[in-house]
Amino acid sequence: MHICNHNLITFLKGVILLFDKQTTCCFSGYRPEKFGFPLKAPTLEYGVLLGYININVLFSVEKGYTTFLCGMAQGFDIICGETVLRLKKHPGFTHIKLVCAIPYKGHSEQWDDAWKTRHQTLAALADQVIYVRDAYAPDCFHARNRFMADHASRLICYHDGKSGGTAYTIDYCRNKKIEIINLAEKIKAART
Repeated sequence: MHICNHNLITFLKGVILLFDKQTTCCFSGYRPEKFGFPLKAPTLEYGVLLGYININVLFSVEKGYTTFLCGMAQGFDIICGETVLRLKKHPGFTHIKLVCAIPYKGHSEQWDDAWKTRHQTLAALADQVIYVRDAYAPDCFHARNRFMADHASRLICYHDGKSGGTAYTIDYCRNKKIEIINLAEKIKAART
């Protein structure tokens, strides 16, 4: 175990968890290219998505959730992690924790500068950083998703039916009887 930038850095083997499953919520959603709209202001869809993320993180805290597991993928995951960090700055919310579950060391090295910077900032400001694998392996993303679901009782996600890691995570959570809050469904219902 290494201490770096005041964050507890751990690897899945021998990991010391700083949170309780019953009060932990995880995130899963699409990378930017899978959304049907740009993940940046000033698009209306992005603003609506941010609003739903904020509301559901706030409702989760109100329900007693104090730890948020972020899978650190580009897009939805990082946006949710940033939301938790913003909320932590407000009085009455300083007790909540952000835990970054990173699939492997070097996860963001090949990303464009903007997403890489956001990834690095989240990891630097998180309460705990967990590397699921030491290095890339074919199963590292599914292992990260299973780790988050195995240690949470709620999932906040964005899934509109596309196959991939989010669909896998939702199915895994459903089998584990984890509460699933799908923001794509909420946004669709709000439009009708």
